[in-house]
Amino acid sequence: MINYYPLSRLTKGIKKRVEEVFHQRYWILAEIGKLSLYGKSGHCYLELVEKDANSNVTAFAKAFIWNKDFQRISQIFLQATGKELADGLKIVFECKVVFHEINGFSLTIHNVDPVYTLGEIAKEKHLAMQKLKNQGLWNKNKELGFPDLPQRLAVVSIETSKGYQDFISIIQATSTKFTIATSLYNAPMQGPKAVETIRWQLSKIKEKIYQYDLLLIIRGGGDDTSLNCFDDYNLAADIANFPIPVLTGIGHASNQTIADMVAYRQFVTPSDVAHFVVSSMQFIAQNLYSLQLNFKKNATTFLQTHKSEKDRMAQSLHAFTIRRIRTESQKIEQHWYLLNKHFIRNTHIEFKQLQDFYIKLDLLVAKELQVQNTNIQWLQQKIEWKVPAFWQHHHLDLDSLNQLIQSFDPSHVLQKGFTLIKKGNEIVTNPHSLAQGDTINIEWFNGSASAVIKEINK
Repeated sequence: MINYYPLSRLTKGIKKRVEEVFHQRYWILAEIGKLSLYGKSGHCYLELVEKDANSNVTAFAKAFIWNKDFQRISQIFLQATGKELADGLKIVFECKVVFHEINGFSLTIHNVDPVYTLGEIAKEKHLAMQKLKNQGLWNKNKELGFPDLPQRLAVVSIETSKGYQDFISIIQATSTKFTIATSLYNAPMQGPKAVETIRWQLSKIKEKIYQYDLLLIIRGGGDDTSLNCFDDYNLAADIANFPIPVLTGIGHASNQTIADMVAYRQFVTPSDVAHFVVSSMQFIAQNLYSLQLNFKKNATTFLQTHKSEKDRMAQSLHAFTIRRIRTESQKIEQHWYLLNKHFIRNTHIEFKQLQDFYIKLDLLVAKELQVQNTNIQWLQQKIEWKVPAFWQHHHLDLDSLNQLIQSFDPSHVLQKGFTLIKKGNEIVTNPHSLAQGDTINIEWFNGSASAVIKEINK
């Protein structure tokens, strides 16, 4: 038959043995794997681990900090390190080994030494700084060009903080001179959620980066230990990589954070940041005003210097204009005189030729009339000899003949719209006698004109 013991006897034995062997308190180094707070009781539950170089867990223990000790320990730790007890922190703590028949093995923590954690924080800060330098991020934001007109500001801060209110008051005081637009992105400036929230807000600003000239990260109040979130590598890398200049005003110049060191420029307070932005705008405004004064001065000097030259040029231009008008007037008068003289001479010649033509025409017509008159008289006598019937039968032919005779009169011909075309003194009866470019004279009943042959249709 197998001999056995009740479980309670075993656990009580272990408890007794543990109390005998581990009756004092021990200082232990471990990492907080998980930390849980019980709201109603105020007790703190921890899962402690130890890891090797490959981050494999090599030891595990449960631990408790009772309410009466937790309030004291957490306050001391926060004041010393600027961090709250949280997952991932390595701590050195004073504890008592406990074995409970039901809950098993655990550690009761009575004190935590923040000195070790401070060393770890400093070590992590140094490693983060070295990593940023090795990656070429240390001066990346500083190498960006500062905007000529820093008017559009993205501000990461807490709206209710005094530092932010001071900042806004200074900015708004300049609104009568020039406009500076601010957009607030709320985020806690300390505590366990600070890094995560600030980084999230930076990503939101990046989505509309074209709307901003500067990024400002400002906080007011708090002690040095509350700045530890700004030593976070990931947050510092985001600031270093930010596409526009970043200005920080998170306080305490004696304790520079990594965020301060990688930013384009750091200031102690939000008010300092505001004064810098305003002074940048005032500098631009002063330069513009100086340029305006210089331009006005140079323009006045230029006008005064060139006034006499302008007057001289105006006088010269006036005299030149008068001389040119006189010269051209003389030329016009001369051309008019020659044209008039030529016209009168040609008109006289043409008129003389026309008179000669009329004389010849009159002689020709008179002679022809005399001949025709003789014929008429002979015909009249002949007709008178004929019987009256013959006269009555042919009186129409006689009228037609009379009209034909009258039509030979040149004046009658011209009155009917016919013209005489002359080349020189010769009458043109055949177009083959003309050539392109010849000058011809056209005579009507009551006038004449000259023309130049452009085209001949043969």
